[in-house]
Amino acid sequence: INAEYMGTWTAPMVANPAYKGKWTPPLIPNPAYKGEWAPRKIENPEYFEDKQPNKFLPIGGIGFELWTMDDDIQFDNIYISNDPKEAAKFADETFRVKLPLEQNREQETNDKDDETVKPPAAKSSLEHFANQIRRRTNVLVERLSTEQDKLRVLQQSSDIVGFYAAVVAVLLGLVGLFASMLGGSSTAAPAKQQPSTKKDEPKSAASTAVKGASSSVQDASANVTKRAAAAAGTQ
Repeated sequence: INAEYMGTWTAPMVANPAYKGKWTPPLIPNPAYKGEWAPRKIENPEYFEDKQPNKFLPIGGIGFELWTMDDDIQFDNIYISNDPKEAAKFADETFRVKLPLEQNREQETNDKDDETVKPPAAKSSLEHFANQIRRRTNVLVERLSTEQDKLRVLQQSSDIVGFYAAVVAVLLGLVGLFASMLGGSSTAAPAKQQPSTKKDEPKSAASTAVKGASSSVQDASANVTKRAAAAAGTQ
């Protein structure tokens, strides 16, 4: 094997004594160049660096800037501290004590509003059902988002959990009903295979016709032989 024919072929390179490297556009010297451009800065005599941003001056008020589509939003029990344990203790003593009472009061108010405002007869049941789902979902989501003990929230919201359990049970019952209907239609389908027996009947009739024809042929041949024997006897 010739070693010259092994491997990938590459074109031979011819030495260029004038080669000076990769070409770059020539640069014209600029005596006014002062470096990379940066925006000018104006001195601010009031600028200072806060080395301890956690130390506040006495707070005289707190403001909230909100954008919401809901009305009747209230704030209370505003507590400012740098100790998470003290803040959690204060929340347990104030916020989490009256939160279920306020939510139950709001739910009772909504129930009374639903009783006083009667929708049209055609949409009364559907709208009432939708309002129940919406109200109970909002209450449960708000409790789960505000409290850390999720199990206690579910225990306190047993009525909401029972409502969703009833909805799930109804949905499962409808699914089972549809499944049984579909299963019954699929099992009743094989009962339509009756034309096969009707197709077999012409075959049996044809076979009996062939048998009858063969017997008649035998009888005719027997009669012929008798007549031939009788003719021979008379001669």
